[in-house]
Amino acid sequence: MLEDRARLARILVATGVVGLIASLTVGILGWMLAGRLTTAASELVDPMGRIAIDVANALDAGVVLVQQTTEAITGIEDAARSTGRALESATDAMDQASELLVGNIADSLQATVDTFPGLIDTASVIDTTMRALSFFGVDYDPDEPLDEALIDLQLSLTPIPGQIRGQAEVLGTLQTDIGRIGGDAGSLAAVLLETRISMSAVESIVDHAAADAAAAASAVESIRVEFDMIDTTILTMSLAAAIALAAAAAGPLLVGLHLIRVAGSGA
Repeated sequence: MLEDRARLARILVATGVVGLIASLTVGILGWMLAGRLTTAASELVDPMGRIAIDVANALDAGVVLVQQTTEAITGIEDAARSTGRALESATDAMDQASELLVGNIADSLQATVDTFPGLIDTASVIDTTMRALSFFGVDYDPDEPLDEALIDLQLSLTPIPGQIRGQAEVLGTLQTDIGRIGGDAGSLAAVLLETRISMSAVESIVDHAAADAAAAASAVESIRVEFDMIDTTILTMSLAAAIALAAAAAGPLLVGLHLIRVAGSGA
C-alpha cells in the first residue's frame, strides 16, 4: 500500500515537473518566435517602409519642382508673346515712319528743291528790276541779292531729301531686324507652349507616382502594424499557455509532494 502511494506520488511529481517544463518551454518558444518576428520586421519591413517614404518624399519634391518649372516656363512664354506683339507693333510704326519720311517729307522737299531753279531765275529778274527802280527813288539795297539767297537755300536743302531717304533705309534695315526678332520671340513662345504641355504631362505622371509611393508606404506601415499585432498576440498566447500549463502542473506536483511527505511521516 505504501509502495503504491509512493509510486503515485512520484508519478504526480513527475507530471507536475513535466508540466512546469512544458510551461517554461512554451513561454521561451513564444518569446523566441516573437523576437524572430520583431527581427524580421526590423530587417525587412522597416527598410521597405523607409524606402517607400523616401521615394514618396522625393516624388513629392519632384512634383513641386515640375510645378515651379511650369510656372517659370509660363512666365517666359507670356513675356515672349508680349515681346513679339510689341515688336510687331514697333515694326508697323517704323513702316509708317519710313513711308512718311520717303513718301511725304523727302519727296516734298525734293519737289521744293526742284522748283528752285525757276524761283532763282524769277528772283534774279525781280532783283534786277528792283535795282533798276532804285534809280527812280525806290528804296532797294539788300545785303544779299534775292537770287543768291535762294541759291544758298537751294544748296542747303538739296542734300536733305537724300539724307532722309538714307535714314529711311536705316529704318528699313532696323525694321527687318526687329521683325526677325519678333518672329523669333513668337517661335520661342510656341516652343515654350509645347514644353509647358509636356511638363504638365510629366507633372501628372509624377503626381500619380507620388500617390502610388504614398500608398505603398501606407501599406508597408499597415504590414508593420500587423507584425506588431501578431507579435503581441504570440506573446500573450504564449504567456497564457505557460500560465495554464504551470497551473495544471501545480496540482499534481503539490499532491505528489504531499503524498511523499505523508509517506515519509508514516515510515
